[in-house]
Amino acid sequence: MLKEILQAQLIPTSREFYNQKSALRISASKNGIFFEIANATGKSNAGANTFGWRGKEVEDSETVKLSESEVLNIEGLIRLFYEKGEKAFKEEARRICGKDFLELYHKTETGDKIISLRVYQGKLFLNISVSKDRRLNFVIFPSEQRILREYLLYVVNKRFQINDTLKYLEYISSKTETSS
Repeated sequence: MLKEILQAQLIPTSREFYNQKSALRISASKNGIFFEIANATGKSNAGANTFGWRGKEVEDSETVKLSESEVLNIEGLIRLFYEKGEKAFKEEARRICGKDFLELYHKTETGDKIISLRVYQGKLFLNISVSKDRRLNFVIFPSEQRILREYLLYVVNKRFQINDTLKYLEYISSKTETSS
């Protein structure tokens, strides 16, 4: 019974955030925290935007895996931008990575990816770049920033919960095997 209760805590979580031109999916699972940006690719029969999520017929998205500390840096800079403005955002970004924006490099089997958080013309953009010619953008509007920040904190806490649960399940399994 305890094992089943603990395994129920391993259920991954995922949320999508939308604007007119792109969407952001943030997921947490036992494999990590993932950010995926997908471009709008057309309209549905009902007139709603459709997006090129990975795994569908159209693939117009990019995904990057992030650590908990990287997610917390993104959350903190979003909060700073909307609470104290562009100047405070740039000062903190310089402190973190030496630039006026947050830029995180990730090496993957398919090539390097860069995720960045930038201010452009007074708006906050989350970008995933895989080359000079391929960068997907998601605008973080003031109306979405609070729920996005709260979800980022939830995702980090969920990852800690998943990792703790996995370790405890391993512990319980080892104790059960040795007592048999």
